[in-house]
Amino acid sequence: MSGHYAQHYDWSSASRDARRSSTFMVYVSDACEGGGTEFPMLDSKKDGRWCEFVDCNNGREGVAFKPRKGAAVFWLNFDEEGRGLKETIHAGLPVTSGVKVGLNIWSWWQRGLEAEHLREEL
Repeated sequence: MSGHYAQHYDWSSASRDARRSSTFMVYVSDACEGGGTEFPMLDSKKDGRWCEFVDCNNGREGVAFKPRKGAAVFWLNFDEEGRGLKETIHAGLPVTSGVKVGLNIWSWWQRGLEAEHLREEL
C-alpha cells in the first residue's frame, strides 16, 4: 500500500544524443483506491463528462487521472524547439488500498537515427 512516485518529468536523456520524446502511460490493473496520475500544472476543466477518468473532486490544482484498467494517458515531453514541456510535471499519487499496475511506454529520439533509417530504405 501507499506506493507513489514524487513529481518528476519524463525528459530523461540516456545521453545528449538520445532522450524520451513522449510517454504513453497505460493502466493495466485498477483494483485500488487512490493511485491517480497527477499533472499539477495542467488546466483542469470542471466538466462532468470527464469525471469517469479524471478526479473531479480532488480539491487540488491541476488534473489527476484515475487509474482505469485499459485506459491510457499520452503526452509529448518536448516542444518543437527541443525544450522540455514544464506542464508535463507529474506524480503517481499514493494508493490507499489495493494494487495498481501501470505500464510506461516511452518513445525515444536518437540523433542521426533518422538519416541512417532513410539510407537503408533507399
